[in-house]
Amino acid sequence: MRDGIFKSGLISGYLKVNDALRSLYEATPEELRDTEPLRDPTQSKEEVAAAGQAYFDSTYGDTASKVQPLLQSIYPDLEHFTIKIGYGYVYAFMGVTSAKETSFAMISALIPNDTPRQVEWHLTGAVRNGATVEEVRGVREIALKIAIKAGVPLKNEVPDI
Repeated sequence: MRDGIFKSGLISGYLKVNDALRSLYEATPEELRDTEPLRDPTQSKEEVAAAGQAYFDSTYGDTASKVQPLLQSIYPDLEHFTIKIGYGYVYAFMGVTSAKETSFAMISALIPNDTPRQVEWHLTGAVRNGATVEEVRGVREIALKIAIKAGVPLKNEVPDI
């Protein structure tokens, strides 16, 4: 659960993740708390970048060759950060959550942020990362219901898979 919350931070914001993880920490028995980083701090930048590129390619499939240059053209630092940090250091780590579960965390964070293009990309990406269409629809539905119940204003229609 902690890693799923951590992975959602790039989308929902790490200030919110900090609060969520602190609440979880306080509710977690001491013997179940992490005391060391889960990610390998000795992993080279090249290894992190390669893992990020592989997970990005897995998530975006045949559209990766269009999306990555789009990020580069929008703002070169955005592409660099997305691949090397976002996908490399955060999302590509599969020591706790699988590729499918990582996709679920991303979808769950994207829906209340009212970002339909990214929701659409990641609904499809979840299937590429091993989820069934039914599982993806279930995650979408739960995230949407929670957002509505929490009073999150959604100006855009949430795409379906």
